[in-house]
Amino acid sequence: MYTKNNIFGTYLKNLHEKDFSSDIPDITKKRTLELINVAINCCEDWNTAVDVGGGNGHYSLSLTDKFKNIFLIEPTLHEEHERIQKKHQNYTVIHKLVEETELDSKVDFIMLCDLFEHILHIEEFAQKISDLQDKGGVVYILTPNPLFCGPAIQSEIHNSKIGIYGHERHYFPHEILNIMNPLGYTLIYKAYEELPLRDTVRRVLRGISRRHKKYSMHYLYRKFVGPIFALIFRILSPVIQGLVYQSEYRNRDNQEHAKSVVYIFKKQ
Repeated sequence: MYTKNNIFGTYLKNLHEKDFSSDIPDITKKRTLELINVAINCCEDWNTAVDVGGGNGHYSLSLTDKFKNIFLIEPTLHEEHERIQKKHQNYTVIHKLVEETELDSKVDFIMLCDLFEHILHIEEFAQKISDLQDKGGVVYILTPNPLFCGPAIQSEIHNSKIGIYGHERHYFPHEILNIMNPLGYTLIYKAYEELPLRDTVRRVLRGISRRHKKYSMHYLYRKFVGPIFALIFRILSPVIQGLVYQSEYRNRDNQEHAKSVVYIFKKQ
C-alpha cells in the first residue's frame, strides 16, 4: 500500500509560527509542502532527515511522521526548540553550524529552505552537505529566483548585507547546477513557487491572525467575537487555500513572476 502523502496536514497540526493564531493558521504553503513531499519520495529510504538552518523547525516538523530520525541543525536558539524535542522523540536540535556537525550515520534527505542565498563560502558548504550523504541521498533547495528578485545586493525584496541574515547571492539555475553537479548530484526536479497571489493572501491572513491572537487575550473577544471569526475562517479556508494552490500549481514554470525556485537533487 502506498504511504499517505499528507505532510501539509502534519505541517498545519504542528504549526507554531508566532505571527499566526492557531485559529487562523498560514494555509498558503500547501504547494511548498507538496514539493517537499515530492523530494522525500525520491529518497531510497526514510531513516534520517536533516534540516540545515531551519530556524524554528516549522518545515521539518512536517516530516515527523515520515522519518525515523530528524536533525535540525540551527545555530540560533529558538524558544520552540525545547518544546519540539519534548513532543517528538525522533526530533533533535543541534545548535551548531553544519560545518561543525558530525552525525553517526549518512543522511537520506537534506532540506535547505531559504538558506543557499545566505552562505558566504558556498562551495565549501556544498561539500559538507555532500559529505553527509551516500549515493541515493536527496537534497531539497528552496532559494530566491533572481529573475524576479534581482541580485542580492540590489534586490528590493531581499535586502542583502543588512545584519547577519542578509543575502549573499541569488543563484541562477546554471549556477546551482555548477555547484551541485561536480559533487555527484543530478537535478531530478525543478519548479517555481511563491507567486504574487500567495504573498498577498499571506500578508492579509497574517494581519488578521495577529490581531485575532492579540484580542483573544480579552475576555469578551475570546468568549463572543473570536469564535465567530474562527468559524468564518474555517468556512472560507478551503476556498482560500484552493485559490492559492491552483495559482501556484498553474504557474510552476513561471520564471518571471515567482519569488522562489525549488531544486531537487539526487546523489548518483
